Amino acid sequence: MMGTLAYGKRPRKGNPEQELVRVEGFFPAILTVNEWQLLQERLSIRRESSRGRTHSSVYLLSGMARCGYCGGPMAGKVAATNKDVQYRNYWCSRATKSRAMCAHYNGHSAPRLETAVLEYLGQFSDPEVVKRHIEAADREEMSTRESELKDVETGLAELDAQFTQNLGFLRRGVLNEQEFVKANNMARDQMSGLQERRESLAQWIDEQKDRMQTRDRVPGLIKTFLEDFEAMDPRLRKSHLQTIVKAAHISRDTIELEFRV
Repeated sequence: MMGTLAYGKRPRKGNPEQELVRVEGFFPAILTVNEWQLLQERLSIRRESSRGRTHSSVYLLSGMARCGYCGGPMAGKVAATNKDVQYRNYWCSRATKSRAMCAHYNGHSAPRLETAVLEYLGQFSDPEVVKRHIEAADREEMSTRESELKDVETGLAELDAQFTQNLGFLRRGVLNEQEFVKANNMARDQMSGLQERRESLAQWIDEQKDRMQTRDRVPGLIKTFLEDFEAMDPRLRKSHLQTIVKAAHISRDTIELEFRV
């Protein structure tokens, strides 16, 4: 099983244009199947929130970690075994409240998950590696949008030609005024819809081109962050990471990183 690289904006209700771009298989899985099962067995007895205390200050990903199944925040909690051994874990906060809110038992060892995220970030410090994987996904999506824009432009040109033709029919008496108005109104409605779609597609394409330029800054930011990481105060580590990563969407065997750029 492999992890997924994702970048861009997650879709919002009523705005399907805001979508994440995913590159499957970019990262190795966080845990093997056996490791996942062992972790779940270890943590299952501490699922109830009353058995663990939240300590957001000692969790690097607090405020960024999101459940990959329900989208809810993942809270960091310290839990102790009967041998007084403490474990730092991340749990889906919705699942710990009610299985009706999130049916997935989404828990992770904090040290293991934080290390995985930092290792993933390290791959982004190489501009060529990131460019090679991301451009492949961008190219397909950009081609689809540009093709649709071309179809929309063709449709608008055909409607414009149709209006000119109907105007000629009106002048020659092939169409009466009522028939001309009816045909013109229908074409106008179609044209309005196509014009809105053209503006939306053109804006999306322009935004992608701007984002590509902004994204070129990411490797340098990540490289500096990782080089200074060990010397940073834990709170400073988190605040710096939050300037780069907007959210880390965590499921059983994948991490999706959503950047702020």
